[in-house]
Amino acid sequence: MASFNAVLNVNLIGMFDVCRQVSKAMQGGVIITVGSIASFEGNRGQTAYSASKGAVAALTLPLARDLAQDNIRVVRICPGIFSTPMGDLVVEETKKKLVQSIALRRLGDKKEFAHAVHFVAENNYVNGCLIRLDGGGINPHL
Repeated sequence: MASFNAVLNVNLIGMFDVCRQVSKAMQGGVIITVGSIASFEGNRGQTAYSASKGAVAALTLPLARDLAQDNIRVVRICPGIFSTPMGDLVVEETKKKLVQSIALRRLGDKKEFAHAVHFVAENNYVNGCLIRLDGGGINPHL
C-alpha cells in the first residue's frame, strides 16, 4: 500500500499541485500535462502507475472547465513508446517485439512529440482533451 500511495502522490497529487500553483500565476495560456498510454492500457506490474495516470486523464476535462474562466486551457498528451536514451538501454530483442506490437511498426520520435506540443500550444480551441500519441496503439497479443 505504501508504494501504491507513493506513486499516486507523485503522479496524481504532485501533478495536480503543480497545475494549481502555476494556474495562479498564469494569465491565459495552456497547461500541457504528459501522461502515458498506460493510462488506458496498462500491463502487468503497472497497477499503481496506470491507476495514477488514469486518474490524471480523468481530471483533465474538469480541470480545463474549471480553469476556462481564467482563459487557461488544459490538454494531456499520452505518448506510447518513443525512441529515447532510456529506451536505448532496452535489450534489442525486447525492442523488436515492442516495435512489432505497435500498429505503425515503429517507435515514436521526439520530433513527433514536439510537433504535438506545438499544435496544442498554437490551437487555442483545443481544450480538455487527451491526445493519444502512440502510433495506433499496442497489441499485447503480438
